[in-house]
Amino acid sequence: MKEIIKILFLKKVTINAIAFSYYDQNQIYTYIAEKFNKYSEDNNLNIELNLNLLTLSNSTSNINDYGSFLESYFRKNENENPESQIYDIVFYDAIYSNRYGPYLLNLREALPHDHIDLYNQKILNESCSYKNSIVGLPVYLDFTYLFSNLIYLNKYNKTIPETWEELKETAKYIIKEEHSRGNTNLVGYNSLFTGDEMGTASIDEFIYSYRESIDSPFPKITGSIAIEALEMLKSIKNEISSVNPDYKITRSPGGKKGISGSSIVGYNIGISITSGIPSLYDEEDICLNVDCKLYKSIQIYGRDSTLLDDYDVYSTNFRHYIYEFLFYNETAKNALQKIEDMYKMYYVSLVNNDEYRFGFTIAMIYVVNEIVYFFSSLITFILLFGTRIFAGFMNKENNESKFIKSVNKLFLENEFNKDKINTTVVRQEEFNKFEQSATNTVNNNNSKQNSLSLEKEKSDIINMNNKTSLSSKRNSCVPNVLLTIYNYHNTKTSTTEGELIDEEGHSYDSTY
Repeated sequence: MKEIIKILFLKKVTINAIAFSYYDQNQIYTYIAEKFNKYSEDNNLNIELNLNLLTLSNSTSNINDYGSFLESYFRKNENENPESQIYDIVFYDAIYSNRYGPYLLNLREALPHDHIDLYNQKILNESCSYKNSIVGLPVYLDFTYLFSNLIYLNKYNKTIPETWEELKETAKYIIKEEHSRGNTNLVGYNSLFTGDEMGTASIDEFIYSYRESIDSPFPKITGSIAIEALEMLKSIKNEISSVNPDYKITRSPGGKKGISGSSIVGYNIGISITSGIPSLYDEEDICLNVDCKLYKSIQIYGRDSTLLDDYDVYSTNFRHYIYEFLFYNETAKNALQKIEDMYKMYYVSLVNNDEYRFGFTIAMIYVVNEIVYFFSSLITFILLFGTRIFAGFMNKENNESKFIKSVNKLFLENEFNKDKINTTVVRQEEFNKFEQSATNTVNNNNSKQNSLSLEKEKSDIINMNNKTSLSSKRNSCVPNVLLTIYNYHNTKTSTTEGELIDEEGHSYDSTY
C-alpha cells in the first residue's frame, strides 16, 4: 500500500506593532511580544508579533512626539489600502483614546461580548472609548498611592492618614518632634507635581479626592470644592514635604475618610500586574503576589480628554495655571477660572436663583435692545425708501400736469388766432416747397428774371410769416412749436370754454 505524504507549507503571518517607552528595560512591551511569539510557536499558529519599540536610546522621540507621530501616521493611511499600512497594533497612552478613536477598530464588534465584559467597565468607558466604540483594552494601568514611613509613624504612635488634613497634621507633628531632636532634614510630603502629564494627573486626582461621596462626579472646576482642594494642596506644599526608604503603600488620602482618587494612567491593550479585569484580584494565586485588597479599594476615574480638540494644549495650560497658584501669587479661584475659560461655552440659564438672575437680566436687556435696534432700522429704511418712491411718482404726475396745463392754456389763448395759425402753417409748408423749387431753378440757371421773381415772392412769404407768428407777444414761438400745438388740438373739438373733448368723447379740463 502506497502512502502519500502531504506536506503543507503555511506562510507565516507577521503582525507589526509599535510602542514607546522611556526605558529599554523594565517595560512590558518586549515581554508581551516574547510571550506571544512563544505561545504561537508552541501552538503552531504561524503568527509572529514584530515589535517596533521606540525609546530614548534609539530615537529622539518623547511621549508627545510619539503621540504626534501616531496621529500623522493614522491620517496619512486613512484613505490608503489597508494592506499598505505598516502597523497592525499600536500601544498608545490611554488619555488619547478620543484622539486616535476615529482610526481604530471598534472592539465591541470584533471581540466576544463575554471577553469585553471581563474588564472594568468604568475603565473601558473613561479611558478606552471613543463615542460608542471600544477602541482599546488596557495593557497595564498605573495608579498613584501614598507611601507612608512606618518607622516614624510607629515611633510617634501615629496611624496612616486617611484624609489630607490628617496627613498634614501628622507630618507637622513628626517634623516638629524630629527637629527638637536635631533631625532637620526630614520632609513631611513629596508629591508628583512634575512638568509633564504626571503633574496634570496628580493635580486632577487631588481635586477628585475632595468630592462629597464615593459616587459623586468630578467636582465643578470653579466650585468651592475645587478651591478648597487647591488651598489644602498649597498648605501641604508650604508646610511639609519628601522621601525616606521605609514606606507603607496605601491609597491616597481624601478630603473625607473613605474617599480617595486615583487617575487612570497607562497604555491600552492586555493584562499586567495591575489589570483592568477586576476578577483577577479574586484569584488566590494572584493575591499571594500582589495586594489585591489595595487594588480593589482604589477609586479610579478617567481624565476628560474631550474638553479641547488638542488635549496636550489643555494639559499644558492646566498645569501652568495651577502652578501659578502653588508657586506664585495667583489665587485658587482665578487659576481655576482660567482653566474653565479654556473650554467653557457660556450660555444664558433660566434657573431661578441669585447666581444666574443678574446675568439673565443683562442678557435679556441686550436681546431686547438688539431687537428694538433692528426694527427701528427696518422702519427707517421703509420710510425713506417709500418716501422716495412716492415723491418720484408725484413729481412725474406733476410734470405731466404742468405740460397739459401749459398746452391747453396756450391753445385757448391763441384760439382767436386759430385762423392765422392755420394760415401760417399753410404758408410755412408753401415756403418750404417754394424754397426747394427756387434752389433747383437757380442751380439750373434757366432764367435770371425768374430768379428775381422768386426771390421777391420768397421775401413776401417770410414777411407774412413773421407778422403772423409774432402777433402775440405772450406766445412768441417758432413754427415747429406751432405745428406741435396745432397737431395736438386738431385731435380735440372745443365745446365749452375750459373743457376739451377728444375724438372718443373723453372730456379734459383745460385748467388741469
